[in-house]
Amino acid sequence: MLLANLGPRLQKNEYLLTAMDGETFGHHRPGLEKLLFDIYQSKELPTATISELLGKHSFEKTACDPIPASWALMHKDIARNLPFSRWYNPKNAIHRMQWQLTALAIGEAKKAKEKGKPYQKARALLDKALHSDQYWWASAKPWWSLEILEKGAKELLEVVLILEGKNIQSAKKAQELYKNIVFTALDWQRNGIVEDLVKEHYDEEVSMRLDTSAPYVPPEEFDKIIEHLRKQMLECAQSEEYEKAAQFRDRITELKGKRKEATSKV
Repeated sequence: MLLANLGPRLQKNEYLLTAMDGETFGHHRPGLEKLLFDIYQSKELPTATISELLGKHSFEKTACDPIPASWALMHKDIARNLPFSRWYNPKNAIHRMQWQLTALAIGEAKKAKEKGKPYQKARALLDKALHSDQYWWASAKPWWSLEILEKGAKELLEVVLILEGKNIQSAKKAQELYKNIVFTALDWQRNGIVEDLVKEHYDEEVSMRLDTSAPYVPPEEFDKIIEHLRKQMLECAQSEEYEKAAQFRDRITELKGKRKEATSKV
């Protein structure tokens, strides 16, 4: 299918630039790694890394001024000047505490003057603890995982505790932040705040599509949104994340109720 879609481009002396998360192949999409291996082995579609291309060709350099952005950027994020809202939204109390704890852990590691075993252990753990998943899964836009955000906070706490002899006050502050992150997350789940944030996200996504230059959402596009949510629901159920699956189920039901309105031409 890939070769068929490329069609005449295969006969041209040009490159197709691609970039994807490694975990897409085999983790998020089990079995898709076979496609990746087939592409690597294909004689019709030779591949090269960016580094290899830089060694083979000379390129004209053009200066640009990119805006702050990510692969998850939406128009509403630009309008609100929150280009990284899934990783840090000032209105998200959990995000605020996560980044306070992150800054505390980094600061304590930087201040450590003795570079012995405790520092080396803390520094190695800090590298692992700075994964962006913990912030992403605390956004509830629409992704949410108490387990992942707790794991990230625990790792950052451990960094500070390893260096506790240097600053007891920092250790107490880190413990307080960790507890507040976890307790706040539990409150969000119990009180329906997570569900409200997820609903808000999908309401905004549909509204954004309705507010574009097109006067309506084509039925096939609307159905794609529903199908995407359905796949996510099934994946959550298979992973035994039933609460999250139920959120997707409820959202699908609500959106289906809006289908006629959203797909009707004005």
